[in-house]
Amino acid sequence: MTGERADWCCPSCDSSDVFRADGDVFQCDRCGLETSEAREATLNRDSDGDPLGVALFLSGGQLDALDVDTAAERVRYWVEDGTLCAQGVRFDG
Repeated sequence: MTGERADWCCPSCDSSDVFRADGDVFQCDRCGLETSEAREATLNRDSDGDPLGVALFLSGGQLDALDVDTAAERVRYWVEDGTLCAQGVRFDG
């Protein structure tokens, strides 16, 4: 790859060999995964230092990449076998 090197690792294989492929799309030289720019979020902790959770913000393009129905009113998400899954939820009536 000849594009700009990302300052983050591949979310699939953890390789640091991630380069800009086109526009905001990056590609991993090791596993071939194409993804948009990675983001970071602060892990919130309680007073004992135990993790409470993290807020994630996904762009419209990222929701499209997850095949989420962006005409939906809400997004249902869950973790399955270590992978973040999401789907749009529509309410009738």
